[in-house]
Amino acid sequence: HFRETVLNMSRANIKFEELFTEKIERKIKRIDKEGFYGTPLRFQINRNLKKWISRYCPENNAEILEVGCGEGTTVKIFQEIGIKGKYLGIDIKGSPNWANINNTGQLKVGFMLQDAHSLSLIKNRYNFCISITAFEHFSDDSKVLNELSKVLLNDAVAILIIPSKYSYWLYGKHGYRRYSKKSIAKLAKSHGFQVIEIIKLAGAVGFLTHFFWSFISRILRLSGKCIYYMKIIRTPGFYYKVDNIMHIHLNYTFGKRVHRALQSLANNLDKKFTFFEIGYCTVLKKNKH
Repeated sequence: HFRETVLNMSRANIKFEELFTEKIERKIKRIDKEGFYGTPLRFQINRNLKKWISRYCPENNAEILEVGCGEGTTVKIFQEIGIKGKYLGIDIKGSPNWANINNTGQLKVGFMLQDAHSLSLIKNRYNFCISITAFEHFSDDSKVLNELSKVLLNDAVAILIIPSKYSYWLYGKHGYRRYSKKSIAKLAKSHGFQVIEIIKLAGAVGFLTHFFWSFISRILRLSGKCIYYMKIIRTPGFYYKVDNIMHIHLNYTFGKRVHRALQSLANNLDKKFTFFEIGYCTVLKKNKH
C-alpha cells in the first residue's frame, strides 16, 4: 500500500499543479518587493538589489542583459532607479508576465526565448549583466560564462547571485550545483573576468531559520499527501493547503507578522554570525583583451 501511495503521489503532482493557477510562493516573489515574506536569501536579494544595480549599472546608455529573467520583475528596479537605455531579458521558458511589463519611458524593454549556453547568437553587446539565482540551473555554467564574455563589452560589469555550498541543506538538489567563494572566483577568472567583490548573503541565524522552517514543512507536506492519497481526506482544497504548507501561514495577518518579525531578527543577528552564508552576490568585470 505504501509503494502504491508513493507512485500515485508522483503521478498526480502534475495534474494538481495544473488545477491551481498560482502557488503562494510565486505570488510572494512577485508582490513582496522587500522580501519580508520569503526565505532569508530572498530577503537579502530584495533588500539589496537596487543598491547593487545603482552602484554598477551605467545610468545612461545602459545596455542591460538579464540571464534567466524569469517573470521579468527586475525591470521595475531599473525603471525605479531611472536607468536610461535598453534591457533584454532572456530565459529558456517564457512567462505570461512579460506582456504586463511597462515598456514606456527611458528604458526600452525586450524579452527573448534564448538558451544561455548559446548567448553568442545574440547580436547585440552589453555593458551590464545580471543573473539572479539562475547559474546553478545551467547544465554547463563554464560554457555559459564563456558565452557571456563574448556578448559583454570590455569593462562591463556582471552581477551573479548564486547559492552557497551550505544551501544544499536548505534546497537539496535544486539545480546542478552550489558554489563556494573560491569556486566562483576560479571559474570567473578562467573566462577573463576580474572579481570586484563577493558579498555573503544571510548567515548562521538565517540558515537555521530556513532549515527548521523547511524541515518541518517537508514533514507536514509528506504526511498530508499520504493522508490525501490514502483517501483519508480527499478534497482539492486540502491538497492545495498541503502543497503550499511552507507558505500557507502567509494567508493570515498573524502569520505574516510572525514571519516578518523572524526575518528581521535573523537579518540583524546575521550581521554578527556571518558564517553558514546561504548565497553570494558576485560582482565581476570583463577584462580587456
